[in-house]
Amino acid sequence: MKKSLKMCVTVLSALFLVMAAFAGCSSSVDGLFAADATGEDPKNSEQTVTTDPTQPTVVNPNEDGELEDIPDSVDGLKPFTALNISDMSNKTYTADEVDAKDNVKIVSPSEKGVAIEKKSATVDKTKYTKRLKLGGAGKERSVVIYVGANVEGVLRVVCVSSNSSASDRALMANDVKLGNAPAKNPAALSASVKGDENGYIAIYSGNGGGINLYYIAFTSGATSSGSEGVEKQCSSEASTPALDNSTLRPSYDNGLKVGSRTKINEIDTSKIAKVVYAAPNGKTTGDGSRENPLDLAGAVLQVEQGGAVVLLGGKYSLSSTVKIAVDNNGSPSAYKYMLPESGAAVVLDFSTQEIGDSNRGIQMDGSYWHIYGITVYNAGDNGMIVTGKHNIIERCLFQANQDTGLQIARRASSVSNFDEWPSDNLILNCTSFDNKDDKTGENADGFASKLTCGNGNVFDGCISYANCDDGWDMYAKPATGSIGIVTLKNCVAFSNGKTTSGANYANGDMNGFKLGGSNNACPTPHVVTNCMAFLNGKDGFTDNGNGGALDVLNCTSYANVNSNFNFYRTLAGGVFKKLVSMIGGASITQIDKFGGKASEVTVAAKISDSIYLTDKKKGTFNYVSDESEIHNGDKIGEPVSDLYKTDVNAGNPPAIDLLVDAKCRNADGTVNMGGYLETKTSSKYASLGAHFGSEAYEVLDITLQMN
Repeated sequence: MKKSLKMCVTVLSALFLVMAAFAGCSSSVDGLFAADATGEDPKNSEQTVTTDPTQPTVVNPNEDGELEDIPDSVDGLKPFTALNISDMSNKTYTADEVDAKDNVKIVSPSEKGVAIEKKSATVDKTKYTKRLKLGGAGKERSVVIYVGANVEGVLRVVCVSSNSSASDRALMANDVKLGNAPAKNPAALSASVKGDENGYIAIYSGNGGGINLYYIAFTSGATSSGSEGVEKQCSSEASTPALDNSTLRPSYDNGLKVGSRTKINEIDTSKIAKVVYAAPNGKTTGDGSRENPLDLAGAVLQVEQGGAVVLLGGKYSLSSTVKIAVDNNGSPSAYKYMLPESGAAVVLDFSTQEIGDSNRGIQMDGSYWHIYGITVYNAGDNGMIVTGKHNIIERCLFQANQDTGLQIARRASSVSNFDEWPSDNLILNCTSFDNKDDKTGENADGFASKLTCGNGNVFDGCISYANCDDGWDMYAKPATGSIGIVTLKNCVAFSNGKTTSGANYANGDMNGFKLGGSNNACPTPHVVTNCMAFLNGKDGFTDNGNGGALDVLNCTSYANVNSNFNFYRTLAGGVFKKLVSMIGGASITQIDKFGGKASEVTVAAKISDSIYLTDKKKGTFNYVSDESEIHNGDKIGEPVSDLYKTDVNAGNPPAIDLLVDAKCRNADGTVNMGGYLETKTSSKYASLGAHFGSEAYEVLDITLQMN
């Protein structure tokens, strides 16, 4: 199955996004669905690219794949996009009637009407004030929308059963079942539906009785797997951002040095001694010179140790994985490099790649490679999978891929020895966003080091946001056992669970940092330090059943939908130090939890110099000063107020758009959140939580040979 992104996506040149008007880390953030899943099926399946039902468009493809406008219906209805019942007038319909104002046709029997009435409900933090009561089953009570003759798309309906004890009432649309309306709490159902030969879609209760509707949206040109609760999108956000736009750099300067970078951004690529050039129009017959460049696949075969593949600027339209073979290695003293020509922006665009489990953008099976400054866009699976050792991936963007943006895992199931699994890789100052799994809505994280990875893998200064699943995933399962220790430092995870266009994937776990899995069957003592999570659709930080002795130090977690810190399955110790939990005015589902119950643990977890939520209704926090043992349910320490209101730089979160990488980094690539959520220097808690600086603390040497 081929992706048809050309119908809804235009990948623009990186030079297009010179948008200084968007400078600064500021905007508001929409609410997110909460999800209950804690594990995942690690195997991906075939996926379908679709459009975003929350951002409807009225399009219809002609035979050439171009888009045509849809004419109005014979009833005068314009092509439908969305309807909020709250916008309709209170009324009871007792006969078929076209509501021209709200662009729908209400079909109703005369003996018993279809009513619009006041009734409040909140779904996805959107408040609805009215509902439409279908009042019974069958097409004689329905809402009819017009989408165009035989036009197919995703129909999304927020609804609830009219009987609080009946959960088996099927919501139908042109004989397609969207799902069963929930019995008590309204929720969104969605599926692919096609307009009939006259262009209409009738929405009605298929069995049992009435269903109440709050909201309807239709996105033409889209398809769906039909899974209930999974909304999908064909990234309207698919314009690739400029890699390094200095006009958007933050001006915030606190004088701190935090994080690392290498010296690669200081070099002049024209002075590299051993260079092989690749270009968007490079050929297999090229000689690798700048005048006669190779294609990218050929260039990676030609580069020598201590030398570099230099990519001429532009968009590389690729349909096959760029593979760096297991025997294509640099050495500890002479890495192999891949980077753009000085001053150029490079996008590897895989929009024409088929969607499939093995269709990664880049497969890094080799070792001792350093890849710098490229965008990997819209691959059919992972944007990049790192299966080798001692690699550095720096200042790369991973956007809109059909699985995790960058994943560290073994290259094949035959690699069963832990010592052969990928280890000692450094993912440095990279950003991953809008990665989505359109088949299941579950597996696409921003970053992952999971299932089959060795020790020593590090993520430093990375930002993960607006991915359909988790920001970071370190899931492990009994079949393959514990993974190696992963270190996360100076990283940020926010707004995972929705893409930048607002599309929600209800099957995604939506955590910021998911640090394990499998209910204590695969414990690993990961280390997380100076990291920040906020506004994620589930937990900010979670053990996810790891059970191991996690070290979580100097971390800040704010207003995540379920819990800020969720470590109640940490059974073998664990150290929690200098943490800050905050909720502000947000509603949060769970209090913070550390360590299992006293009867469950083998070693008690310890907490010190930390503030955590102890009562979600009252918004009560406790501060623990001295190191103390803590178990699930304990309320130790002294009550304190929410630091968000007094002791931190609250401000506005970063806008959920394409420009986070440019707006929230220093010129050297290190993270700069403009002080957002950092404790004030005047606070007695100034040393708690995550803090970012104005430049790197550590500058790493490179082994690139220069003229």
